[in-house]
Amino acid sequence: MQKHMRHLSISYHFAKSCPFVILCLDHQNKSVILGLSLALLLCSGRESCFHFVSSGGMEQLAHIFSNEVQNSSAIILLSLGVVEQATRHPIGCEGFLGWWPREDENIPSGTSKGYSQLLKLVLQRPQHDVASLATYVLHRLRFYEVVSRYEVCYQFVCLSGPGCSLNYNGSN
Repeated sequence: MQKHMRHLSISYHFAKSCPFVILCLDHQNKSVILGLSLALLLCSGRESCFHFVSSGGMEQLAHIFSNEVQNSSAIILLSLGVVEQATRHPIGCEGFLGWWPREDENIPSGTSKGYSQLLKLVLQRPQHDVASLATYVLHRLRFYEVVSRYEVCYQFVCLSGPGCSLNYNGSN
């Protein structure tokens, strides 16, 4: 423990005199940036995004936006970039909204933790770049939620109503 504390002290003194900011990042920030960069890469493809969401990646991203974790604007923006990339796919939207994995076709009611954390982020960090990207992602998530609820209602009405069978020639 003493050795670790001495290492932190030496790193701090080195960082105060370091002219290059990127070289001065502590090990934890470098690890977070590397992890988020890999997550951004994973979320660029549909199948790899599926694996990222299924392994709990979206819950980890939602935790970054919580009040418990104090992060730099660079880490927040990179996290938002990962969420933006992931929500280009339906699985990313469902993962961030807390709907994944679903046991049935019903959409959970209530608010999601990820959506709420992102909304708090917009209110607490009014910097233009953070607020702009977070608002863009919030709009995308809300649009996905509305369309998903509409789809479920449409399927319920059309597929469970009496005499309501759809076929391709337009007649019932």
